[in-house]
Order: sequence, then structure tokens, then C-alpha cells
Amino acid sequence: MPDSVDSIVESFPHPTVTPIEGIPTFSSIRQLQVELNSNASSVHSNLGNGQLGLLYLTVSQATYDTISDVPFEVPQNPGPIPIIPRGTRAGAANDIRTAHAENKRVFNQYIATDKALKSQLIQAVDDLYIKTLKHRITGYANVSTSTILEHLYSAYGKMTPQDLQSLDEDMKKTYDPHMPIENLFEQIENAQDLAEAAGAPYAEAQLLNTAYTLVFQCNVFNETCREWRRLPYIDKTWPRFKTMFTEAHQDFRDTTTQGNSPYHSANAAISDNTYANDTSLPDEATHALANLAAATATDRAALSALSTTNEHLTKQLTTLTQTLTTALAKIQLLESSVSSQPRCTTLSNYDQKLFRPYCWSHGFRVSAKHNSKNCKAPKDGHKRNATASNMLNGSKVGIDDVLQQE
Repeated sequence: MPDSVDSIVESFPHPTVTPIEGIPTFSSIRQLQVELNSNASSVHSNLGNGQLGLLYLTVSQATYDTISDVPFEVPQNPGPIPIIPRGTRAGAANDIRTAHAENKRVFNQYIATDKALKSQLIQAVDDLYIKTLKHRITGYANVSTSTILEHLYSAYGKMTPQDLQSLDEDMKKTYDPHMPIENLFEQIENAQDLAEAAGAPYAEAQLLNTAYTLVFQCNVFNETCREWRRLPYIDKTWPRFKTMFTEAHQDFRDTTTQGNSPYHSANAAISDNTYANDTSLPDEATHALANLAAATATDRAALSALSTTNEHLTKQLTTLTQTLTTALAKIQLLESSVSSQPRCTTLSNYDQKLFRPYCWSHGFRVSAKHNSKNCKAPKDGHKRNATASNMLNGSKVGIDDVLQQE
């Protein structure tokens, strides 16, 4: 069977992938995924843009959409037999059968390739690190290759801030226009792929700004850079960028071959209407303008997010301020009320000087010889050691009279 798992594995450029020894790390997971990506891409398929094979099986949706300008539609099972409505003419019926056969072939190829890739992945990793995805009855039968990769990255492939900084620096390395333009594309896409796998993906605007800065700094794609800047924002996509600058690079190679390298005249003029009054900008100004253009879109996104956060914090601060103001007003009112009454310390001092009689059960309305200790009719819970200065939550009968006397 041409689409059997074994036959597909044998056709892979990496029929045996590099195993992960011990605990997976970002580096080891990445190495394994690169080989799986190569295998998936090697399977011919017209799905997506028709040039990436079945790469969709080993990368995230975001990564695939960055590389391909045509969305990948996962093939659906067309069923065991074609459905031909009654009364369908012979020619139309044959078309239905042909379409069904092709749809079934595409679906079977997709499923078999995923199984082949998954088989390689499972064999390359100790079951200890992926068994949380394993069903006790069906095993890994209903788990896709991409799901296992996502689990490995999530559980063991976290990149440190230092790793992310190094990745960012690699993405922004200066591009030499005498080298294939594909080198630049690979540099950007590799950074996007790694960042996506690490859980810290770049926005498409960041990738485009970085790539634009690098080609602008070459000083040999001035016309194409101007065309790119004039494009509506919605048309500035990574596939469009690759197409435009691939053509620009071809023109550069053709011109260089004829002995008229744009390098010879790049510093003499920059044909951009934006700078019509200054056609001889120095390199420092050119680089500064490139960096400014690249940073603008990113700064706008950051400013928008910051504004939203500030608005949220301002609302919270307003609410807290209102609550605090209300609480302070209540405290001031309470202090004002208390200050107009004799304080408990006054009652304590009076009690100490005049030995004010007090009974826990009967309060202050008792005879001079009646107190908590010698009470003849104590109530439930009576406390013998209660005094006027320390009533121990006893009766307050007569306390208003005492305060008035004070």
C-alpha cells in the first residue's frame, strides 16, 4: 500500500530521527522537530500552497500561516463510497466517483503521514515524558503529532529570557544582499518558528519591521522599499514581502552581473518622494530612518496596550479613592462624636479616685457596698472580678448617669 506508515517513513529524508536522551530540553525538542518538519514537507501534497507538503502536521497554525499565503484546510473523511443522487447522468456520476477517489486518497495520505511522524516521535522520546497524553485503552491512537510536540515544548521546552534575547539578536543580524535572499527569509522564519515553539511568538508586524529594516539598510533595494512603504497596511503581509523582495533581489543580481552594482550609486541618491529635497542622505541618517520606520508600528501597538492598561488602572484608582474618601469621612464623623463624649479613661480615672461601685450583673445602679465580688444575686455568667474600669462586657445599666456626672 503506497500510503502505509512503513512506506511513508522509508520515503522520508530522515527515516531515523535523532532521539532525545534523558529529560527533553528546548534544544533537543527543536532538533527533533526540525527533522520531523523536513519529513512532513517531503510528502507531496497540493494542500495549502502546494509547496510545503504536509508541514502543517508538525508546526503550529500561526507558523504555517506565516510561511504560506494560502490557508491549510485539513482534509475530511469523504466516507467509504461516493454518494451519487438518483437520476444523476453517467458523466456526472463518473465525476463524483473521481472526486471521491481523490478526496479519499488525500485524506488517507494525511492520516497515514501523521501516523508515520507520530511513530517516529514516540520512538525518539522516553514514554515517561509523554505518557500523560496516553489513553489507557487506545494509547496514542487519537493523539496527533503536533499535540505531542506542543506538550513537550510546554512541559520541558521553556526558553529563558537570555535564550529569547539571543534569538532576537539572531533574527536581526545584518543581511548581505550578495547572498541569496532566501537566507534572510530563513533567518526571519526560523526566529518566528522558534519563538512560537517557546510560547513567545512574534507578531507579524514585528517580523515585517525587522525584515524591512534589514533590506533597507542594504541600500540596494530603495525602489522596492518605497513601494513597500506605500502599500496599505492590510496588504503588508509576509508572503507579499517575500514576493516583492525576491523580485528586487533578482533585479539586483542582474544589475550586478552587468558590472553596474547598485552599491556604486546607493549613497549618491535615494529616490523616495518623501525625501525629495534631500537626495544624498548620509548612512547614519539612512539607518536612523530605517530604524525609526521599523520601530513605529511596534511602538504603536505597545502604546495602544499601555493606554488600555492605564485606563484600567485609572478606573481602579478612582474607585479606591472614592472608597478611601468615604472611609475617612466616617472616621472623622466618629472621632467628632466620640470627642463630644467623656472618654473611657475619664470613667477609669473617676473610678480609681472615688471607687465607683459596679456590679457585673446590675451595672452602676447599686449601693456603695454592692460590687461584683459580693453580689448576692448574680446572673448567669457573672464575673466576680469585673470593675467600673474593666466591666468585662458586663451590664451597662446606669453608665449614662455616670458619664453625665463626669
